[in-house]
Amino acid sequence: MGIADKGYGFVESLFDYCMGNLLLIQRKTIFFCVMQHHFWSRGINFISLLFFFGCGQTATLEKEVPIWLKIHSEKGICSDGSPYSFFYKKGLPKKLLIYFQGGGAAWDYYNVATLPTFKPAVFESDDPGSWKGIFDFQNKVNPFTEYSFLVLPYCSADVFLGDMEKRYENGKHSKTIKHFGSRNSLDGIQWIIDRFSDLEQIVVAGSSAGAIATPIYGCVMADSYPNATISVICDSSGGYLSDSIPKVFDTWRTHEVIQKLLDLNDKPAEINVEKLALLAGKRNENIQFIVYNSLNDTSQRSFLELLGESGDRLNDNLYETANFLNQNLRYYHYYIDSSNYHTILDNDRFYKTKVSLETSFPQWVEKIIGRGQD
Repeated sequence: MGIADKGYGFVESLFDYCMGNLLLIQRKTIFFCVMQHHFWSRGINFISLLFFFGCGQTATLEKEVPIWLKIHSEKGICSDGSPYSFFYKKGLPKKLLIYFQGGGAAWDYYNVATLPTFKPAVFESDDPGSWKGIFDFQNKVNPFTEYSFLVLPYCSADVFLGDMEKRYENGKHSKTIKHFGSRNSLDGIQWIIDRFSDLEQIVVAGSSAGAIATPIYGCVMADSYPNATISVICDSSGGYLSDSIPKVFDTWRTHEVIQKLLDLNDKPAEINVEKLALLAGKRNENIQFIVYNSLNDTSQRSFLELLGESGDRLNDNLYETANFLNQNLRYYHYYIDSSNYHTILDNDRFYKTKVSLETSFPQWVEKIIGRGQD
């Protein structure tokens, strides 16, 4: 249901509210009408929306400031039972970037309750308005300044691929976690599908835990928009080669989720992180994969150890995964640097990193997305 539904027009709603709650601040010849208005249709919350109101004159906008809308999910829920929300920024109607936020994961009592290693809810800091990297729309080098954005905050501890409530026990102690990351993701994606009918360029990106599911949701978007160019950007999740991964996925019912999302006849067996990309790439060979990792990523090393592996395996894992997928996928592009940083899309390293002496990371990404090859 759109903002103008329920028999009440968008313009009339804004006008009525502005007449009753008008705060005009004159600055040169421009009047700003600062409004806080809540539209309950689909839970859209226009917080501190800047509306340029002429008041007898023509208002001009010297510099556009991106406005993020916080949208309350109808079906989503966080791991602690709190409501789920996602964020949207309007851009060109034919270009869309969906971003899956990172924030750890949990699959046993130790990392659920003893030493929690996940983000349990959507917080105020999840508003992308202050984020850097690809969210810096004033940076002319940013290849995504014109894109519409959907940001899916992370709060389900299941890399966006869970669909169950799980009780973790340790003797007399227990803690219940709601692993419904797939529900959260699909509610945000459906919000987009209901409003965008003719997308031509779609980028599905994610950092850390948020990067793991991006190949699967890239397929979901490809199914919904068969004529669009689909690119998947996986940021800092390529080192998780472990025999423990399929068991972790069983904890969240991930195999069943993937079967449903990809409309498979049979439930996939023994899925690990690299097989997610392989499944997606084989199902839709035109998806363009762009992958970033760093050899000394301290976060990936720590999670390898939680999985029962040696953190020192990270280097070998990164190259083994990259070489395997490069040989088996049509469009697979990867860059591995020697730093100890974790993630690149959500910070200024996106602009400072170079893949060669002549090519910056943003230029490399833009070239791949534009041509499907490097």
